Amino acid sequence: VAPHMARGSCIVSCTSGEPAVTRRLAQSLKERYGIDFLDAPVSGGPKGAAAGTISCMVGADDEAAAQRALPVLRSFTGKIVRCGPAGSGHAVKAVNNAMNVTHLLLGVEGLLALQRFGVDPAVALEAINSSSGRSLQTEQRIPQEVLTGRFDYGFKLPLMAK
Repeated sequence: VAPHMARGSCIVSCTSGEPAVTRRLAQSLKERYGIDFLDAPVSGGPKGAAAGTISCMVGADDEAAAQRALPVLRSFTGKIVRCGPAGSGHAVKAVNNAMNVTHLLLGVEGLLALQRFGVDPAVALEAINSSSGRSLQTEQRIPQEVLTGRFDYGFKLPLMAK
């Protein structure tokens, strides 16, 4: 696509990606074709996408290009955070995903240990969610999906693996 685009155009990638590869790609596209590459991965899952409330983490080497992309990004996101140069959006997204799954796994393992100790998981969550250990996982995912036995999280393992 790049050879057929006008100089000064932007390519915006909303998928997850490898930050170092993204930086090299952005540099190559700029040098060879005069095209800006923005990494703008999103977070919030399928439900957030359907509701237009997903967050977008933007990495771009050129601030003017990032500004030109904002109207398009605003059309489907609820929050846009300018993270830094090319690759930084992908880097923040990778850390976000790691923190998200860590909170889920630690929350579930912790509740299992508490249950074995005789503490009702729902009672434990009530205490945790009014304390410093709370997270999206303890406030929403674990009570709605794990404790109910639904396990319809909306974020499948292949999405995490990417």
